[in-house]
Amino acid sequence: AATTWLDLRQAAAQAEAIARALQGKRRDAADRIAGNLEALKSDLRVLDERLVALARRDPGRPILASHPVYQYLARRYGMNLESLVWEPDLRPTEDQWVELEEILVDHPAKWMLWEDQPVRESVERLLRLGVTSLVFEPCANRPDSGDFLSAMTGNAARLEAAFR
Repeated sequence: AATTWLDLRQAAAQAEAIARALQGKRRDAADRIAGNLEALKSDLRVLDERLVALARRDPGRPILASHPVYQYLARRYGMNLESLVWEPDLRPTEDQWVELEEILVDHPAKWMLWEDQPVRESVERLLRLGVTSLVFEPCANRPDSGDFLSAMTGNAARLEAAFR
């Protein structure tokens, strides 16, 4: 997985590396960059602590993921994640449903993370299997609205439903 920033500690380290590089090239903006970096690191620390506390509510809880993009999230926050390769805008094939049912035998997940809103048919059929869909945007691209922090804050809020 390339989504290293889903471990919010790594996101802070990446931001720090970028800020250092920018400060070297933009000496005129060094103070502003440093101030923005500290604010970002503080926001990321708060979000990281929120996700750590969330995952501690039920460590090892089985969760499904529509794609193998959540490994850094799972590693940092101790999630027991099993990844599929499902597209949110496509209905899974019958073979994919059979594979999922086999996975659920040993990995009885009640939640499935999606990169985007899945098609209604997938949501409904998952519900019949006892699995609730949850959108967790990995933010591989700039969000349609807001920014990385607002997207991650929304992700955390939606994830809280899974750990209630």
